[in-house]
Amino acid sequence: PRKTRSFNEHNELVTELHNHLGSVASIRVWTYRPKTFMQSIQFFATASVVIAPHGAGMVHLLHCPKGTHVIEILGSSYLEPYFISLANIIGLNHSTVFAYQPTRTSPLFFPNVMRIVGAVQELLAQRSATGHPQDGHRGT
Repeated sequence: PRKTRSFNEHNELVTELHNHLGSVASIRVWTYRPKTFMQSIQFFATASVVIAPHGAGMVHLLHCPKGTHVIEILGSSYLEPYFISLANIIGLNHSTVFAYQPTRTSPLFFPNVMRIVGAVQELLAQRSATGHPQDGHRGT
């Protein structure tokens, strides 16, 4: 990911997702280092939960199945509703986690990784209660 779309707690978030959800969900980390267009489609087409910082890579939400849960990490200096609108149009469930971002070129800082982990736990519990398969993926 580009430095302007990165967030400082990335490694901590991945670790906590594995610690708290690894036994009930498949957690995969998406990077854009060399991937084919087909690999992008396949990755997002099998996701039930996508956690990602706001950025151009979120255009791959177009490949997500209807009903996929999207948690977008949005910087306080870059409040754009593009992917909220896209998610609504194509039938995805969108949530936003706001992160502190002093300038548009600064990394994102969010205060509590466990807030995101808790949100994913809740989403997976809802999916389980409605008979959807439990499968959580993380995209960056």
